Amino acid sequence: MDDNFVIIQRPRLICECKNVSLQKIQEEVHVHGVRTLKDLVLRTRASTGCGSCASAVREAFETELTKTAPELPGSADNEP
Repeated sequence: MDDNFVIIQRPRLICECKNVSLQKIQEEVHVHGVRTLKDLVLRTRASTGCGSCASAVREAFETELTKTAPELPGSADNEP
């Protein structure tokens, strides 16, 4: 048996029409700071094709939002 092989996993597609993967949604939330579903859709075009993935896009987005660090209340308004 040959031990020199590589298993390549395809990204899990959430929106097939626009080729948006779970990894892309994670990147938008955690790297680019997307915080609204509207902004996610504008940036990725997810769920703008046939629309059948809209609930899956929403669910994946909301799940990723729960993984972000919560902001402290008023932290943006605190001045030294």
